[in-house]
Amino acid sequence: MLENKEGLFEEMCKDVFANFFVQKMLEKSTIVIQKAIEHLPDELKIPLLDELHKEDLVMLTVDQNANHVVENKYGCRVVQLAIELLSEAKLEHISFENIAEAEMREKLLGKIMEKLIDNCERLSSNEFANYVIQHVITASSLAKYRDIIIEKCLLGKLLSMSQEKYASHVVEKALEHASSPMLREMMDEIFDGYVPHPETKKDALDILLFHQFGNYVIQRKLIICSSKTEYRLDDRIREQWLARLEDRINRCTGKLMRYSSGKKILDMLRAARGQPPINHGIGLSSPRHKLSSTNNHHHHHHHSHSNNTSFNGLRVPDLYLSVKYSNHFGPSCLKTKQSFNQ
Repeated sequence: MLENKEGLFEEMCKDVFANFFVQKMLEKSTIVIQKAIEHLPDELKIPLLDELHKEDLVMLTVDQNANHVVENKYGCRVVQLAIELLSEAKLEHISFENIAEAEMREKLLGKIMEKLIDNCERLSSNEFANYVIQHVITASSLAKYRDIIIEKCLLGKLLSMSQEKYASHVVEKALEHASSPMLREMMDEIFDGYVPHPETKKDALDILLFHQFGNYVIQRKLIICSSKTEYRLDDRIREQWLARLEDRINRCTGKLMRYSSGKKILDMLRAARGQPPINHGIGLSSPRHKLSSTNNHHHHHHHSHSNNTSFNGLRVPDLYLSVKYSNHFGPSCLKTKQSFNQ
């Protein structure tokens, strides 16, 4: 229907009415593909995926012209199912036929991963596509791609991505599952990778500690540094990092006490040091999406600090990467898209 109408599909995607038709058409087709991948016998799945790749399967999640249509939960689920099938299949017996199949699986997986990696930063910030990136990071069968994503997509951008609703989940998962070298790189960047703001003197740790989403990245760092069974770190480095977090958190105790998530961070630190929690009437499992001041109705005079240090979703201007990191990641290390008036 659309093949002879150059540009028609894109125009339909942008049209206030026609885009609903396109969305339904795509949703139905991707649900069919999803069910086919789930239920077809193995000997038919690989030819199907090969055909899907020829039709650019990954563009279901990364097409820029129709992003409101294709960056959807159905398209992303198809991509994730394809990745799972290609990466987790085990050969039951060795033969020329299944060796050839294994080679095709690896080739297809490599092509899909190449597209994901090229669009990783954008996908990490997407409501649905971020789950595909999280899957790649957490799946043991995809370990070699996990570190590529961390190195090419996350490093040098941790401060900005940690302040985004969906990308911050990706950063958390990366901290949790990174290899030892990549974990060291990520931790070092957040601790020392950014030059403090020339006027406020705030560094990345200050910004993330009081950010609605960034504070969860700090919580993950705290969990890693306080775990005596953390096999990726030697005890000396782990204790040094824990001491640095402890010093910063202790200096901000008064401000942290105003917020439910701030109190959670304080209790996590106390638990790491074998101390009882502060009796402030809040549990340690407050959901991520319910971050708010617990004192809004009683202590208005305490909230004179500026919005960029409060536990809200506003992103503050990123800092310059330090010389060490800017030399490594290139000159485009200042994210000017972020501003106080967002």
